[in-house]
Amino acid sequence: MSTTRIALRALFFAVPLLILGACGSDNITSPIFGAGCNKGTLSPGDTILGSFTPTSCQMEFDFWSNEHAPYEAYDVHLTKGHAYLIKLDSLPDATYNDFDARLTLWTTNANGSSIPLAVSDDDAGFHNSEIWFVAPVSGTFKLVASSYWYGGLGAFRLAMNECPVLGVLDTVGTYNFTLATSPCIASRAGGNNADTSRYSFLSLNATAGEGVTTTVTTAAFPPVFEMFGPGFDVFSNIYAGSRSAATKGSGNSNSFTMGATGGQVTIAIGGTTVDSTTGAFTITLGRVPAPVAPPGAGPWSIARLPLMARKPAPPKLP
Repeated sequence: MSTTRIALRALFFAVPLLILGACGSDNITSPIFGAGCNKGTLSPGDTILGSFTPTSCQMEFDFWSNEHAPYEAYDVHLTKGHAYLIKLDSLPDATYNDFDARLTLWTTNANGSSIPLAVSDDDAGFHNSEIWFVAPVSGTFKLVASSYWYGGLGAFRLAMNECPVLGVLDTVGTYNFTLATSPCIASRAGGNNADTSRYSFLSLNATAGEGVTTTVTTAAFPPVFEMFGPGFDVFSNIYAGSRSAATKGSGNSNSFTMGATGGQVTIAIGGTTVDSTTGAFTITLGRVPAPVAPPGAGPWSIARLPLMARKPAPPKLP
C-alpha cells in the first residue's frame, strides 16, 4: 500500500514506545503491531492519504470490535499541556466502499504492557473518527488508524493539528478568556454531528469522587463546549471511570462527578458553526469535594489505568 504525505513537518524518533512484533496473539495488554505496519511519525500539521486493501496489515484480534482489522500505526510525540486533534476520515473509493474509520491511542504502563488510552469510533460522524485532548503527560505514543472490521476497506485521510490552549482552571470562580482562531475543526460539537466547530481548549484537575461544573457565558458567539476525562480518555468509552458532558448555549453548564480515578479533565469550546471562531467569554468553575475518598484514589497516571474496565462497544450501524 502506498501513502502520500502532504505536509513536510514529520519527525522520526529513534526509539518507539511499544515493542513491535510480527507474530503472536493479540489482546488488550499485548497488541501485535508488525514492524512493517509502523509507518513512521504523525506530527501536527501532517495529512496522510492512503487506503486499506486486502494486502494491508491486519490485527489478529482487535480488542474493540473483536475482529481482524486492517490498520497502520504511527508514532505521535505529545507535550504536556498542549492540545491536539487527530482525525481519520473515510474518503470516496472506486473499488471499496465499506471503510469504517477507527482511531486508537496506545501507551505502555509501568509493567511494560501495551494499553489503550483513547478510542474514537464514529465520533466525527458516520464512519469518521476523531480524538482530541489536552495532553496530561509528555511522551511518544502509538496511534493506530484502522477499520472497525475485517471487510472495512477503502480510502482514508489521517490528519493531526495542534490546537490553542487558552488556560487552566483551578480555584472556584469565574475566568475571562477570548476564543482563539483554531485549526482544530471538530465535527462532534456538543454531541451533535450536524454542528462543526473550531475548538480551543482549557483544562482542569479534579480529584477522585469530586464534582465539577463549568458554565460558559458569552454574547459574542453561540457557544458549544464539551468536558471529558480524566487523561486522554476524552470520549468516555474505554474505562469505567471516564466522565463526559456536552452542551450548547450561553449560560448553560456541564457537570459530572469524577469516578475512582482523578486527574486532568479536558474542556473544548467553540461556536456552533465553523465560522464562529472569535469573541470573549467567561467560564465559571464550581467544585463539590468528594464526601469520602474512594479506595485507590489518586492522580491520573498511565500505571494506574484499569486495564479491563472497558465499556462494551456500541452496536454498529450497517
